[in-house]
Amino acid sequence: MRKFLIVIVLISSLFMANLNVEALEDLRSPIKANSAKEPLIEYTLNFIELDSKVLNNIEASLKTTDSDKTKDQEWKIMTSDTVLKAVKDNSAVEITGGLDIERAKVRYNSSLTTLGKNPVAVRLKEKIIKADEENDYEQENVFLEIKLKPNRIRLNDYQVLTEGTLKYKGKSGVIIEEEFNNWIGESAKAPVAILANEIQSDTTKHKEYFAVYVTTKVISQKDLSKKSPLLSMGNIKGMNKLFSRETKVNKPYKRMGVYFSDQGGRLKYKEWMPNGNLACADLNYYDGEFRYKAGIDFSMNQSGLFLASHIKNKGIGESDPHLYLGIADQVTWKNNIDFKVHYLPIIYSKSNIETSLSYIETVVKLRQPSWNIWYKNINMESNKSAEASITYRVSSNLDMQILWEEIEEDERIYLGFIF
Repeated sequence: MRKFLIVIVLISSLFMANLNVEALEDLRSPIKANSAKEPLIEYTLNFIELDSKVLNNIEASLKTTDSDKTKDQEWKIMTSDTVLKAVKDNSAVEITGGLDIERAKVRYNSSLTTLGKNPVAVRLKEKIIKADEENDYEQENVFLEIKLKPNRIRLNDYQVLTEGTLKYKGKSGVIIEEEFNNWIGESAKAPVAILANEIQSDTTKHKEYFAVYVTTKVISQKDLSKKSPLLSMGNIKGMNKLFSRETKVNKPYKRMGVYFSDQGGRLKYKEWMPNGNLACADLNYYDGEFRYKAGIDFSMNQSGLFLASHIKNKGIGESDPHLYLGIADQVTWKNNIDFKVHYLPIIYSKSNIETSLSYIETVVKLRQPSWNIWYKNINMESNKSAEASITYRVSSNLDMQILWEEIEEDERIYLGFIF
């Protein structure tokens, strides 16, 4: 079996208008078709892969989009307000001038250009050529089409009211179509759609998600007359790479934190895995005392419920490791407030197995695109502790954090850098 990817760009009309005319008129009213003063409108499509941490935060919203109609599709298209708001609140991505400036680990860009209110569309087709002993024949199997139609231009900020359509036909023959009608400008903080691709590896099956951001640039006829007479009508290399690439298993999302205080330091590590599991480690040296903790929460069908295991020195002054086993549950409210509780009643040590009803760890966290705050309370038998922090996102790969910790009425403050 051989596959060929055929790319077809459909532009509704030839651009025969005279480019040497005067300035852009006030287009707060609908764009007039075939006007000699119609502006050129350049759309940029940005496909940004969502990392594992974002997916863990928005999984409840993603589940609401599953339906029998799309369950067997290789790609799914989601445009519900719940999902788009969840991605906006959790991804910390902003598109400015066609460039992403925050957590965008994998990105594919394409551009489409149209004149006035003429629609512009791109369709990616994949044809499978099958051969047997008697016949050679080809059959179009799948396609993805994106169509954009500008309707109005807002003069004060040059945003374009755009009708958009995303259409996908999978191997099952079912055609899925979603629409949006948004004001599009030169920057975008929210996606217009989410594309989900189901990946089948040797032993597991999981999905990767791409947020679709659209930006636009309005070019007046006066500005066009100053440019080269040769203008690009589009570039779809990014889309071609996205839909013809070899699919790979989504990589874990990892963060490392280094903390400093006047009497010691701290090292923290977290890893969010594509299957929903969370691994962490915490090494703490303060005032001549060494404490450690490591653990992993095993996701149970990505439902927010986990099987939890932690290993740590049991209490202050104790160096022998203790293994704690139990469960954890996490819920998210309004897409950006997390509540998580660990209950670890089973305790293994070198000498025996204990049970305790008092190991309870609770965390509440408020997440925003550029900052977050959280509070943690740990009740471990006779030892009680608490932590709180405020974190500011300096760049896509660096956070700065102020961390407060209280252990047995001993307060400590750390300055940390997370990368």
